[in-house]
This record gives sequence, structure tokens and C-alpha cells, in this order.
Amino acid sequence: MKPCLPPLATTPQPSWRAPALSCDCHFHIFGPYDRFPLDAGRHYDPQAATIADYQRMADALGIERMVIVQPSVYGTQNEVSLDAAEQFGLDRARVVVVIDDSFDEAALKKLHARGTMRSAVMVRRWISWKRWRGASRPSAGICSYTRKGISFPNSRRVWRHCRCL
Repeated sequence: MKPCLPPLATTPQPSWRAPALSCDCHFHIFGPYDRFPLDAGRHYDPQAATIADYQRMADALGIERMVIVQPSVYGTQNEVSLDAAEQFGLDRARVVVVIDDSFDEAALKKLHARGTMRSAVMVRRWISWKRWRGASRPSAGICSYTRKGISFPNSRRVWRHCRCL
């Protein structure tokens, strides 16, 4: 396994401050590992990078909003990212989760209610991004996944955008 460097213990105070409502559009939370164990099939061992670590950095830079992206080392166990969004507050945080074909529409609606704005669909080793849209109708914000018409070349990642209802 590849080891990773830990987050900085302190973020140097910059000479500038991020504009109001600045958004970090991609970061991960790792740990605590006793509560959120890593997936056995992972390809690297990240150091813990907790909510408190991120919050210290965000405060130093003036970041007010954020998008937490589910790290691959957790597979489809999205609880670490969903928990982080709830702790930051859904008024300022959203989540990109990882799902597979075992997630039905009811599970997707529950993820959406907990702050999910987008999902990465894992089918074996291939990934397909799905975009979540508004919630004016109960089915809005949910993309149906189908294998029909999608080809997956061997040992390649296929990026496919689907249009939501």
C-alpha cells in the first residue's frame, strides 16, 4: 500500500481572505478510523484527515461552503462523508457519494436528503458520474442507472453524464 502524508497541523495565515461564500469544491475526510473503517480493497493508506483538521484550514482561509467528495478508500460506505456534511451543516456543505447497482431509488432519496448533490456510480472498476438536479418533484434529483446502451471497454474508466428527470 502507498502511504500518504498527513494534513498540516496548522495552516499558515495567508495575507488575504477568501471572498464571502467561497466554496471548496473537492476535499476528502478520512477517519476517525475506529468509527469509519477503510475498505479492505483500497489501494492506498491515507493518514487521518478529520473534520476538525479541515475546519481549522477552512477557518484560516475563510472558506464558508464546501463539497465533500467520498474517498475511494471507503468504497460505497458513504457515512464518513455524510456525517461530515451533517456536522458542517447542510446550509454550507454538500456531498458527492459513491454508489453501485445495489442502491435503489429509496436509498438514493435518503442520500439526497442527507446532503448528496452528485453520485459516482461504481460498476466493477468503471466509474460513471451522475448529476443530481433540483427537487421540485419527488423523483427529481434521482438518475436511474441502467446498463443498457453503455459499453465498458476492458481496463478503462468510462465517464458518462446522464440527464436527470
